[in-house]
Amino acid sequence: MKKSPYTGLALITQVGLNVLIPILGCMLFGLWLEKKFNSRGILLIVFTLIGIAAGIGNILKLGKNL
Repeated sequence: MKKSPYTGLALITQVGLNVLIPILGCMLFGLWLEKKFNSRGILLIVFTLIGIAAGIGNILKLGKNL
């Protein structure tokens, strides 16, 4: 069976969103906590790193399902 040309585009979009959404979500949450607790950037860094780790985890899960 021949694959659709849109299969690759869908995979690239899925990879991008699986990386971008956790990073942005955690970063925004870290910024919100920064404004609330004024912790000199520590919470922003911590939650950005958590978002990066979550994005990498999502890509690894996606790779296992292929």
